Amino acid sequence: MQLEIVRIYHLSDRWLAEELLRLARRCREEYPRRLKEVDRNASYESSLVWDVVPEVAKRLGSRSLMMVEASDPKIVACDTAILREYAGICIKFSNLKSWIATADRTSAASLLVRDVCNGNPIAIALDRLHPANEEDQAQDIIARELREWSRKNCVEEVCSWRPSLMSKIG
Repeated sequence: MQLEIVRIYHLSDRWLAEELLRLARRCREEYPRRLKEVDRNASYESSLVWDVVPEVAKRLGSRSLMMVEASDPKIVACDTAILREYAGICIKFSNLKSWIATADRTSAASLLVRDVCNGNPIAIALDRLHPANEEDQAQDIIARELREWSRKNCVEEVCSWRPSLMSKIG
């Protein structure tokens, strides 16, 4: 999976957008009973694969969204700092991790909710759209987790992931 994350990291914005859409759609296929339809009562899982990831992809330049993707007015209208905050919440608190079979670590779901310190495709995309900054860090789960992890494991403190951090992962 580490090679897959490095590959995703090096994609151009447009191809990263398409990869994110592919992962969200594949995740919905992996869990058809739970994620078949958009749930506007917004479980974190549904919101992540129907609205958050497609909205991130759209902002990176994708033009291949389906009508029902990225259609939650609150998410569409929010600025990138708020989108980053909400995506971090969805990644952290989603039950997708508990749905993933132990043997299925290469599933789309496992990539979408991968810990940000190990490289998460959504966090990688958000670092391009809205890099972590001092003002946002109180609410920015993604930056906070990376900062706390890097304090313990790296020489320097970081708030965005990059492949060179993989050598620090134990």
